Order: sequence, then structure tokens, then C-alpha cells
Amino acid sequence: MHKEITYGIEEVRAGEFTNATNVTSVSIPYSVREIGLSAFEGCTGLVSISLPSSVRIIGGRAFEGCTGLSTVVIPEGVAEIGDNAFKDCKNLVNVNLPAGVKTIGSYAFEGCVKLAKITVSPGLKWLGSNVFRGCKSLKSLDIPEGVTDIEKYSFSGCTDLLGVNLPKSIEYIGEYAFNGCKSFKSISLSASVREISEHAFSGCAALSTLTMPAGLREIGDYALKDCVNLKSVLIPPLVEKIGENAFYNCKSLKGINVDKNNAVYSSENGVLFNKEKTVLIAYPSGKVDAAYTVPESVSELGKYAFMSSKSLKELKLPPGLARIGNAEFKGCINLAGFTLPDSITDIGESAFEECISLKNVIIPGRVAEIKSNTFKDCRKLAMVAIPDGVTSIGWGAFDGCEKLMGVNLPDSVTEIAWNAWSGCVGLSSVMLSDNISIIGGGTFYGCAGLTEIDIPPSVMKIEKSAFEGCENLKTAYIQTRKADITIDAEAFPKTTKLEFANG
Repeated sequence: MHKEITYGIEEVRAGEFTNATNVTSVSIPYSVREIGLSAFEGCTGLVSISLPSSVRIIGGRAFEGCTGLSTVVIPEGVAEIGDNAFKDCKNLVNVNLPAGVKTIGSYAFEGCVKLAKITVSPGLKWLGSNVFRGCKSLKSLDIPEGVTDIEKYSFSGCTDLLGVNLPKSIEYIGEYAFNGCKSFKSISLSASVREISEHAFSGCAALSTLTMPAGLREIGDYALKDCVNLKSVLIPPLVEKIGENAFYNCKSLKGINVDKNNAVYSSENGVLFNKEKTVLIAYPSGKVDAAYTVPESVSELGKYAFMSSKSLKELKLPPGLARIGNAEFKGCINLAGFTLPDSITDIGESAFEECISLKNVIIPGRVAEIKSNTFKDCRKLAMVAIPDGVTSIGWGAFDGCEKLMGVNLPDSVTEIAWNAWSGCVGLSSVMLSDNISIIGGGTFYGCAGLTEIDIPPSVMKIEKSAFEGCENLKTAYIQTRKADITIDAEAFPKTTKLEFANG
């Protein structure tokens, strides 16, 4: 159906044709100066539209959801394109923005999945947030001089984007600005850029080169997360803040180097520290050294500092170190040799998860808790010495430690969480603490090497699946009367004989 707007009207009113799915074409007279809010929103049958030169403003949501729209001609007089103006126009292929366009609102072209080319003229001054988010077919874009900010999520999910030419006027790269631009290979930031916000380039899997400008002051949390092909980084002299896990999972990163004039940060052999070298912030995941000695000046490790450092085989930690953080060495698949210093008082969750070459660990005497997943999937771990003073074993702490042969818990242990030794198929000897009251669900699930177990008199409850899959467990010696303990019907295999004290 064709619609014709009467000459003399200056505005296509807000919502005038909203969800008019039978409209296929529209004639707009030269008197119209503004396309109002949601004027053609949801006109799924609209295939093309040509706006007269009298139009100055394309309002918010004007053509949002016009899924059949493949061609739009924007005249020279247009100065403003509103928020969501062409959002989810899934068949829109090519857009040419004339010189008069000064602002493009937030979400203006979000979800235009076939938009392969957009030409932006020199008059542009502002691009809103999420402006090209999810434009999967967009290959490149030249942003004109005068634009100062790349707002949040501007190009997030533009999976075919090969590059963006940024002008010298750019000062700010917003959060998630280029997140998931997995074809993006390189970018050079101009000297005026002051901030790279959180997740700005996260998931840019092809990014191998990033030149940081001399005037840069801040790198946000996870700014380069999952940039798996990034090989090196040079931190400029004025950077005063590097956010948490800025280089998380950069698997090819061999060095993080810092300009010697930086007052806040320093580097040594490609490892990132604070200026005083009391905090080791990040050890590059792609660093090829097989052995590393943490400087004795270091008293703290940054979050995930050594995570996925696959070449690292031997590590020497300094005597003053107090804490191993969450997932600190997770995925260090070749790490086999290290000693935890006696100064350690806390070991975080998943600290050594997936350290599949780790064989022996002695827990320092001042550690009070072995937390969730601490040694999960350490497949070669055969021996762990747990000191008197440890009070709890966390969820899945030793889950999947296939080579672990024995468990000897000191009487200080009062709590064992679910699945603590689940999947420890080589486990053949278990000595439980005399002070635990509950054996949680799945605690020894699948421990096929167990043939017998002594349950101390302190245990009042054995939960579901605690010994499920222990197919060779012939006898459980329960050192209390049957009436004094609650045992779930599915706690043990059907073939296991339960022997109680006093019958």
C-alpha cells in the first residue's frame, strides 16, 4: 500500500504510521521538516524511502523495526538523526550520511545486521552510545575530525569490522566500545586519547597491535580481555590507573612493558608491577619462560596475575607473600614445581584449578580454609599435606584430582562442603576428622578406589550421593549407633555394607 502525505504539513507526526505493516511506500512532500518520534516504527513492509531536502530532523525510533527497509536516502539538510532511528532495520545495506548531519543518536543503527557500508561526512560532531551495535556486516568506518568520544557499546558485536579510522580529536573510548569485534586486527589511538574504558576492546580476538598514545591516563577493567592474539603492550608514561584484569586471558601476550618515566607502574622482563614492585599485577599469559622467581620485594599478587600462563613450569614465591588470590594460577597447565611460603595465610577459590601438572602441595600452617575449587581438576596431584588449623574444605576443592591417593584430615576440620573429593578415582585411603558432623552431598562421588571407610562418631548426617559411584566400597564402618545418625537412602552404593557401633 502506498501512502501520500499532504503538502504543507511540516512534520510527520509522532506514531502516525506506527506498526502499519501494510505500508510499502510513502511520498513525503517538500514541506516536511521533521520525521516525528516513531513515525514509521514497525512498518515491516516498507522497502525504501527517499526523504525530501526540506527534512532537518529524523526523530527517535522514526524507522525502528522497519525490517524490510533496504534503501534510505538522507538529504543534505538533515542535521540530527535521533535515538533508535533505524534500529533493527535488518535489511538495510548502505547508508550515506550527508555533510549536514551533526549528531547521530544512541542506538540509531543498532541491529542493522546487513549494513556493510556507512559513509560519514566531515560535519559530524557526536555519535551516541550503541550507535552501530550488532552491525555484523559493517567492514570499516572513517570517523571525522571533531568527534571527541566513542561512546559505550558503539561498535560492540560488529564481528566483521576490520578497522576504524579514528580522528586526532578522539579523547575517550567508552566501555565495551569495540567489544566482540573479533575481526579487528589493529588500531592506533591518537595522542589526545585519555581513557580506554572497561571492556573497550574485550573479545577482539584478531587484535595483534594496539598503539597506546603518550597522553593516555587510564586503562579500564578488562579493557583488553580475551584479545588472544595481542602480543605486546607498552604502557605510556602518564598512565595512572590500570583497571582490574585489564589483560585477562590475552593468551599470546609475551610482554607488558612500562615507560620508565611512569610514576605509578613499572615492569621487569615484561612483567607488570606497581612502581615500588611490592605488587605483581600481571604476568603475561603468553610469556615463554619456563621458570620465574617473583622478586622478594613483592608482598601481594594481583587478581588472576598468573592465570593461564601455559609455559610456566617452575615458580619461586617470595617469603613475605601473605595471600594467593582467586584463580591466581588457574590454567597454568605446566606448573609442576613450587613451594608455598610459610607466610601464606589465605588461598583463594580456584587458585590452582586446572594446574594439571601439579603433583605435590604442602599447605602452610597458617591457612585456615581450603576454599571452593582450589585444586579442582589437578589431575596429577598425588599428595596434599593439610595442616592442623584448617577448619573447612570448600565445595569441589579437590574435585577431579584423579591421582590423589590419600586424604588425612586433622581434627581441626569441622566442615566439608559438597563434592570436595568428587571424581578422585585413585583415592584409596581416607582418614576423616573427629570433629565433622556432616558429610555433604557428593563429597566422595565416583571415588572408585575406595574399598572401606571409617566414619567417626561425630558425624550425625551423611547426605545424598556422598559416596555414590564408589563402586568398590565394600564396607563403611560407622562409629556410632544407627539411631544416632541420619543417612540418606542414596548416600552409599547399594552394594556397600554399613556396620554400626553396637550393632
